[in-house]
Amino acid sequence: MLRYLFSFFLLTSLLTHTENQAQAANLVLNGSANYTHLTRDYYSAALYLEQHEQSITAIKSSQSDKSMRLIVINRWTPRKWKSHWQGNISINNDTLPSNRQQSEALMAFINLPQNNLEPGDDIRIQTSASSTQVYLNDELAISAPGQTLFLYLLNTWVGKFPPSREFRDQILGIKLNPETRQQIENHSIPTARLGLLTSWKAEQQLQLRNKQQARLKQEQIKQQKETEERRQKHLEKQRKLAEQQARIAEQQRLDKLAAAEHARKIKQQKQAEQRKSQRLQEKKNNQQAELKRQQDNDEQRFYQEHYHWQLQRALNNEIRYPPWARQFNQEGDIQILLTVNQAGEVVEQQLITTEQPELLFEEFQRALGVITSQVKPHEDLKGSPWKLRLSHLFSLTSDNSVPAPEPEQPESLKNKAEKIESTAQQISYQQRIKEQITQSLVYPKAAQILKKEGEIIVEIELGADGNILAITDTQLTRHRELNRAFKKAIQDSEPFDPVPGEKPIRIIMSYQFRLK
Repeated sequence: MLRYLFSFFLLTSLLTHTENQAQAANLVLNGSANYTHLTRDYYSAALYLEQHEQSITAIKSSQSDKSMRLIVINRWTPRKWKSHWQGNISINNDTLPSNRQQSEALMAFINLPQNNLEPGDDIRIQTSASSTQVYLNDELAISAPGQTLFLYLLNTWVGKFPPSREFRDQILGIKLNPETRQQIENHSIPTARLGLLTSWKAEQQLQLRNKQQARLKQEQIKQQKETEERRQKHLEKQRKLAEQQARIAEQQRLDKLAAAEHARKIKQQKQAEQRKSQRLQEKKNNQQAELKRQQDNDEQRFYQEHYHWQLQRALNNEIRYPPWARQFNQEGDIQILLTVNQAGEVVEQQLITTEQPELLFEEFQRALGVITSQVKPHEDLKGSPWKLRLSHLFSLTSDNSVPAPEPEQPESLKNKAEKIESTAQQISYQQRIKEQITQSLVYPKAAQILKKEGEIIVEIELGADGNILAITDTQLTRHRELNRAFKKAIQDSEPFDPVPGEKPIRIIMSYQFRLK
């Protein structure tokens, strides 16, 4: 059945190929070039217009028919295709289309291949004043109104950051590439690759049926398992009933022995009372020792939970949603299991959630590096290393700003409240200092115009009176004006309040200069 269905779509593809050739006959080849990355040729590119034009502005503003054509040269995996187009589109276009239909069409193009593209595969993007169509080996894959989709893809060839200046000049016809032009003009889609899109769809349907069959099989296994569990429960009930009857018989035997031993026990009653008194004293001692152990365990558990709570709260405060992740509507719940030593250093990381967007994971790792250098375990916390689970939900609709409740102190720590309060005051004090500096910070206008970004990390040493003793660079940005602006904000924020506890303090502070 699949073979006949594929033959039907192959005939349809041949008819579509004839129609596309008729439409392309009205256009002329404006320019052609080969796209090469890291010495590997990926595809031959061609731009067709109604007449030759070398002005990028004129090409983009024209409402006439246009066409982009990509002929695959080497095998191209879906992952590399997606990485290539997603990166080139993002650096050559400031934002995603505001229109939902256009945005979905652009994402469909980025995720077009369902399997490897092979040499000879032909991708054509045709546009007119009213619509844009994307064909894979002459099968219609994507359709969108207007020329928006076409212009977003054209920008990757002739935009701010084309593959190379020579590539752009060849596409615009400023420089000629006779060899590539001849290969494109003589190219025909391999017969074996016609109906490729149809075969992908047929394969998806087959996979869906297989999943449905697997689900039905799992349901059968589940029912069999439930039947076996009911049988085992029945057997367990019978076993317990037999054990209960055996215990009753054993108790009756013991009662008879107890009656026989009654006289002897009366004689030994005095000795038994003495032993009981000793046992009571031992029990009291054991209870006191157990109470002390329980108090120690409660304190250690509180210190660890409080340290975990501090790390999670600091992580939520430090993380900033990456702008491009918002542009691509990327969301994810990232969870990491950390192994932390007595010094608060991360000795091992284990990613719990997988296949999360790279932009979100990089921001999570950056924030994690900042907060683990700032938040340290309580000095009385023992038994390192500890395994702590930290997470952050990147959501365009949910809000992570609501903090989890702070762990409650055990009763045994009430008399140590002053020491814990001092630690809390230190943390609160550091947070106020950072907020005070951030409010004084001014992003240099010249740096914004030149799109300069970067992260800076410094260590600020404050005296007991709140005066700055020293500023030590930990990590600087590549841009001198950003570094100067950050240090100026620190100096302009003086004077600071006196340090709680009247002791000098070191504060590690980071700031990410990032354009909105």
